[in-house]
This record gives sequence, C-alpha cells and structure tokens, in this order.
Amino acid sequence: MLAVLYLVIWGIVALFAGLGSSFIAIILFALLSYFGWKALDRITPNMFLIMSVGKWVAYYIVKGILSFFIGFFVAPYQIAKIITNKIQESVDNGN
Repeated sequence: MLAVLYLVIWGIVALFAGLGSSFIAIILFALLSYFGWKALDRITPNMFLIMSVGKWVAYYIVKGILSFFIGFFVAPYQIAKIITNKIQESVDNGN
C-alpha cells in the first residue's frame, strides 16, 4: 500500500509541477523543501559549529537547495507513510 501511495503522490506532485502556475509552484517548492529539510536534519550531526556569518549563510543556502531536490523523493514517501498510518489506525480502532 505504501508503494502504491508513493507512486500516486509522486504523480500528483509531477502534475502540479507541470501546471505552470507560480502560486502552485511556490507551494510545491515549500512542501518539498520542508520534507527535504527534515530528511537532512536526520542525517546531520547535532553539534554546534563555530563559523563566520558568511559560512553560515553559505551552509543554509546549500542546505536549502539540497532540501528541495531531496524533498522531491522524500516528500511523497513521507506523505504516503502518514496516510497509511492513519488508515491503519482507523482500521485498528474500528475492530
């Protein structure tokens, strides 16, 4: 079920990306970047680094760009996982 929902949601993302509306593009960019950022947070270390302001700006710019591209693959999986968990909870509560 998770794989089928992943493909469906990925198709919906591709459909919205092809519409050409700037409003939809901004929402899609934000959604993909959010899930990509969360995925990058899981693999980066949780330690404080001392860097100059310019290096911090560069770090966040690179992380922002990477989060969009990673989010393109991670977001459909995470959304499908949320949907399947909700369906499983409703089935478990229904019995």
